[in-house]
Amino acid sequence: MNISWKKSVELSAVYCVGKLFLADAKVAKKQPHLDELAKCEAPKDAGDWRNCLDSISARESESVNLGDFSTDVESCTSAFEKCFPKFNDEIKIRSQPLQSMFAFEGPGLFRLTCQLAGLKPPEHATVWLAQPVSAGGGISLLPNALGPQAIIEAVLTHVDPRLPESLRIAWLLTRSVGRQTGVAVSDSTRSISASLDNGSALLAVVLRAAAELELLELNEAVIALAQELWAGDLVGELHARPRAADLLDFATQL
Repeated sequence: MNISWKKSVELSAVYCVGKLFLADAKVAKKQPHLDELAKCEAPKDAGDWRNCLDSISARESESVNLGDFSTDVESCTSAFEKCFPKFNDEIKIRSQPLQSMFAFEGPGLFRLTCQLAGLKPPEHATVWLAQPVSAGGGISLLPNALGPQAIIEAVLTHVDPRLPESLRIAWLLTRSVGRQTGVAVSDSTRSISASLDNGSALLAVVLRAAAELELLELNEAVIALAQELWAGDLVGELHARPRAADLLDFATQL
């Protein structure tokens, strides 16, 4: 499996604005040095934000006109460059620990997660590196012609050592695979996950895969921790958080 690590000022800019002001307004209030981002035009809701990110990333492999999003992207990018003028240079350094960690345990974890979810593991995936603005986070993207894609904040250390960031990346990439196929889990487990949103179902799957690889112990506590730390990555999708006990039951039946 080949993982491409890429950077895009536009993608990181739109991601950061949406993350701060759509996904986690509390975080924005704690970062007054990002006030330039507050002045820019941004997609008006979570759905538009995700569609804008999908459109920007799609230009990597095909000709895409940003259309109504063009003004938003220009505004976000201009504000972002004022806040992070050295982004292109610093992201290379920031991403090294994350890439090294994922290279060691990520491909196998991603492959097993796909298999447990009844999805075909891809031969190629793309991870877009974003400026950290919320102490860790990311979002799944629609796959491009090369395979699944995700954005990840290039944090230098784990947000919580009990939950390695490689798990978040594997979860986001698997969600991207699911967005392409329209299937969250295999037919044999669909009845179990019928009451779960796709993101939460796959959260349970990746934690089950991590447990099988002895990266963590699967229990209610670690599931609740993942729900807390990864909640911002489900913006616009999560209507009600499932109980950790229900997710544990689902994971153990895979």
